[in-house]
Amino acid sequence: MAALPKHVSAPRHSPAASDSFNPQKYYISIKSPKNVAFLKVRRKRVRFVAMLPEARVRGIGKAHTVASLSQGVQDFYNGPCAAGDISDTSNFKEIEELIRELLTHEPDNGHPIAGR
Repeated sequence: MAALPKHVSAPRHSPAASDSFNPQKYYISIKSPKNVAFLKVRRKRVRFVAMLPEARVRGIGKAHTVASLSQGVQDFYNGPCAAGDISDTSNFKEIEELIRELLTHEPDNGHPIAGR
């Protein structure tokens, strides 16, 4: 096995068989077994939509801009979510922590659409 780059730590969460990247035409989703995040690649940055409540995303990602999404957009994604813009990889550790949180997060069935 090749050595990890210095800025990437050893995995604390071992990927399950159901964890996967699902590339689509306009975005890439991360599934575990449901969609937990969406990556939308733009010219100068990547928009990372995390399927976590905004307060939890803001608590993890302090160096990146976190945008709240309207209720209509959250209904489109089928649950509470927030978006962050990634413009460089200088603070990639925060993104890595957010992905780990998403993969281990138990969804809250309080959202009317998320329980379907």
